[in-house]
Amino acid sequence: MVESLRGYQLLKGYRGTLPADVDSLCEILKRTSDAMVNFPVISEIDFNPVKVLAQGEGSVVIDCKLF
Repeated sequence: MVESLRGYQLLKGYRGTLPADVDSLCEILKRTSDAMVNFPVISEIDFNPVKVLAQGEGSVVIDCKLF
């Protein structure tokens, strides 16, 4: 799913930047999905922004709203 994103090429690294930690981004998506299934009271989750660090360094959700 992540590979189908229009900006995926940026995550692979460009113009000398290191590739991003796509595995950690996928883990955020998986855990978000699990939370939505296990807590049906949550109707929406808004992450804005998510910072994906260099490969092996993880990802950080900077701000999150639950509805």
